Amino acid sequence: MIESFFREMRYGVRALLRDKGFAATVILTLAFCLAANTATFAIVNSVLLRPLSMPKADQIVVMANRYPNAGVPDSNQSSSGDYFDRLRAVTALQEQAMFRIVDETLYHDRTAEQVTGLSVTPSFFPLVHVAPALGRAFTATEAEPGKDQEIILSNALWQELYGGGRRALGRTVRIGGKPYTVVGVMPRGFRFLNSDVRFLTPLAFSLEDRNRYHQNNYYSVGRLKPGATIAQVQAQVNALNAANLERFPHFKEALVNAGFYTKVERLQDVMVKDVKSVLYLLWGGALFVLFIGALNLANVVLARATVRRKAIATRLALGASRAHLLRQFITEHVLVALAGGIAGIVLGDALLRTLTAIGLDHFPRASEVRIDGVVVACALGISAAVGVVLGILPLVHNFKTNIEKVLHEGGRTSTSGMGMRRLRQALVGAEIGFAFVLLMGAGLLLTSFRNLAACRSGLHKQTCSHGWHERSVVKIFR
Repeated sequence: MIESFFREMRYGVRALLRDKGFAATVILTLAFCLAANTATFAIVNSVLLRPLSMPKADQIVVMANRYPNAGVPDSNQSSSGDYFDRLRAVTALQEQAMFRIVDETLYHDRTAEQVTGLSVTPSFFPLVHVAPALGRAFTATEAEPGKDQEIILSNALWQELYGGGRRALGRTVRIGGKPYTVVGVMPRGFRFLNSDVRFLTPLAFSLEDRNRYHQNNYYSVGRLKPGATIAQVQAQVNALNAANLERFPHFKEALVNAGFYTKVERLQDVMVKDVKSVLYLLWGGALFVLFIGALNLANVVLARATVRRKAIATRLALGASRAHLLRQFITEHVLVALAGGIAGIVLGDALLRTLTAIGLDHFPRASEVRIDGVVVACALGISAAVGVVLGILPLVHNFKTNIEKVLHEGGRTSTSGMGMRRLRQALVGAEIGFAFVLLMGAGLLLTSFRNLAACRSGLHKQTCSHGWHERSVVKIFR
């Protein structure tokens, strides 16, 4: 079997070398079609399909307060009072934490730089199952007002400020005009939400903060207990909200009229929900391009099969079996299709770098987008599948060939029959149909990308029309 396999490969290579024009057509067509598909699938895979870069990230949920009847856009945040109530009442979560995204000015060596950081409760570190690589995490004492002047640096900021030395511990960093003592450094490659986070500081709550509700300035996250479900968390949060309506009767009417409820969702789903439909639409457009290219190649292969009818009939007359010819044709076309697939991966990587340079940072997890083994395997798998289909077509075209009639034909090969002409016309019609659908989809994509480029998506501050304006909720209940 191995000897037969290599023999078929040698035959396929020789056949392609004899017909360089056909080989170049297949390779270039697949390369350009697969380039778009590879680049878009790399984005879809990195942003939507690949788990977050944290241990068991699918168990992390976000609890968000919503007020649909109050004219307030959907928020992903909660209040500090909710957090402390949920610590007591939501038992389906083994860990809970709160955090807030902050943009502050970092002062260092007489220079100032705008940096993004996280203010987190000490429970944040056991929740994400990540500890500082150097130094320590925050303690419960440091979550009290006046005792929250410690800071943990990202690995990148640690390298930038202190060159990766242990002498960073105990040093003072000025953030937002306040001094913070460095107590730790996060591991290399740690990401939470995005790669912009350069530091972490303790999130401190006063007694007044612990009893403040519906001033939604923080993100409330939790990790499911083993065996627990989001539905259980949702039920416990609903029960807590119902109890609090009775506990604060002066808020009850306003909250009921506002349609107040709390939505529990997976962290990853919350991060990508604004771009999910856009990315799938983009990937669908790339697949349409691939289908159009494959239909074009099918027409080319059928035309080539018509020219090769006499050669095929001669081999059948000499005793070659149709199964043997099928193996040879499939091997020949799979080889050239894989060459096109490899070229498509290379072009797709170049296209992805171009997209990154012109504004891919608008997508959540943009820093994680890359062509990995899954993307390469998918591209090569599609190439091989196209090769198999193209390899079957010549024999299907000549399946009912009358060997004697073909061998007695003159120098010019006869034209294909009415059935084959209809098949090729159907392929052309399908190409036109796919192209029309693709053209309509392109208009939708342009509109979606224009809207997406106007805002920051995911768990971050947004500036677009559906941004998060929790302050208007506060006014209702003051």
